[in-house]
Amino acid sequence: MAVNASRRIALLLTVVTLLLVSLAPWGPIETRSFEHLSPTVYWGFNAFLILLGLGSFATAYRLWSGNTSALLAAIVAGVLYIAVYGLDLAGIFPTSPDAMPPLLLAIEIVDTALAVVLVVYSYWVWNRATPRRGRAETRAS
Repeated sequence: MAVNASRRIALLLTVVTLLLVSLAPWGPIETRSFEHLSPTVYWGFNAFLILLGLGSFATAYRLWSGNTSALLAAIVAGVLYIAVYGLDLAGIFPTSPDAMPPLLLAIEIVDTALAVVLVVYSYWVWNRATPRRGRAETRAS
């Protein structure tokens, strides 16, 4: 795998993660109220997002170092970002009685698109870096 591809994926993953970090609750962008959620659900979801962010930064570091085994982790992280934003944009989870601010909506749409690019590009690089096994084998009659 080319070092440049690995570093591009690392940078893309870092941008996706930083956009998530910018949406911290009670910040200037995420102003919706989630008081109706139980503390277990609220803090469980926040713990998931924190672990996703920290894992993404660790994966980006490994990718920047040229570690090809981190490509699969980048794909998984990208899929998780798509799921998180997809559920929020669809109004499934987390729900809020407050309307989604326009800036939050814009960031979530942009970050979802970047996460899709992350998944597709990471998969493409991973597929090229992974040896093809079993294709030269023939069936015994």
